[in-house]
Formats: sequence, structure tokens, C-alpha cells
Amino acid sequence: MARSESLTPDGPRLLAQFDSNFYINSFIPRYLGGDNLGNLFVSDRNWIRKIGTNGIVSTLAAVSRLGTSAPPPFGFAMGVCVDNAGNVYASDILNHTVRRMSPDTDFDGIPDTEEGGMTPFVPGRDDGLIDSDGDGMSNAAEYIAGTDPTDKNSVLHLQVSLGESNHVTISWTSVLGRTYRLQSSNDLENWTGLTTGLPGTGETMSTDEFTSNARFYRLSMDLQ
Repeated sequence: MARSESLTPDGPRLLAQFDSNFYINSFIPRYLGGDNLGNLFVSDRNWIRKIGTNGIVSTLAAVSRLGTSAPPPFGFAMGVCVDNAGNVYASDILNHTVRRMSPDTDFDGIPDTEEGGMTPFVPGRDDGLIDSDGDGMSNAAEYIAGTDPTDKNSVLHLQVSLGESNHVTISWTSVLGRTYRLQSSNDLENWTGLTTGLPGTGETMSTDEFTSNARFYRLSMDLQ
């Protein structure tokens, strides 16, 4: 196994590289999990790698805040396992958390388990390139926002209300399964967080602040 200084290269098993350094009294990678199809999943320090039944090594992708797929670095990935639906779970001992990564074989930011059937999302198609209702947001972006990609009136927007003594209320309609973070800026370049991660309730959520300057606001979302 060869050492790579950044994200270790994917590819055929005889050419792919893993981290081969010595950590915590043992060489890594060393933790393995497998799915029902015979694929292996390996904890590789900051990454979870997949060794497919065809011998191809790849780095798992997860949904980012922008709704695009990007490999998620761990603080330090340890144990890894897979459930019957193909979801991969891995422990991150530095961040004291367990992360779930759902399969996304078409890399559009929508887990495979959320596509097909009665949903508007099509397996094997990049829904980031499709805008079914013509509202300017792709179907993949609407999945992240929790809006209906077949209804142009279903949109996510911020409602800003100005009260007395420079009291500002910012509100939005939340959905379950999303975590929201609100930020503000005076110049559209430097942003300050107004909230930490707020779990969606399925109802209207709001945040208040006092300001005497012109302000811009933006809302980011994560899948829970």
C-alpha cells in the first residue's frame, strides 16, 4: 500500500492507494465492513473507501450543503458497517460521532433509497441537471431544500420583517430531516453565523437580531 499526501487515488485494486501510516498502535486501514452484494468498505483514516466486486476502489460520497456530492473527510474513521439498505455507518473518534453515508450511484446528491418509485427523482439520472417545474432550481437542489420539484410554487425563501428599534425577524418554512444554519453579512463577502445547526420541525422557524446597518441573509441546509 502506497502513501498519498492528500486524498488517496481511486481506481483498479492493484493501482489504488491507501494510507499506510502507523496510527494508534496499528497500521491502517484495518476496519472492514461488507454489504449484501459483496462490496467491501474500509476505514482509511479520514475517508471511507469502497472496494467493489469488480475490484475498483472508490471513495464514498455524501451530500454536501450545496446539494452536490463530495467525499466527506472524517476526523479519524474507525469502525464501519453496512445495513440491508446499503447505508454505510462509520464512527469518527475525533468528532465523537457516527456518520451515515447513503449510496448515491448517479452522484446527484440524492441517496439511491430516495429515488424511483413514486418520487420525482430518477435513479441513474443526474437530477442536478433537471428542473421539472421550471422554477430555476434543479430537482436535486429542491431535494436538499425539501421542496416539491414538480410544483413551481413550492419554494424555500426567507421572510425578513423589520420591527421597532432595529429589531429584525428572519423566518422560513422548515422541513423534517434537514438542519438549518442562518448567516448574515454587511458586504456579501464576510458572513457571520446567527445560528448553530437547527433541526427542521416541519413548521415555520425564525431568528431575531438587532442591527442598525443594511444586512444580507442566507440560509444553508444539511441532510440530517
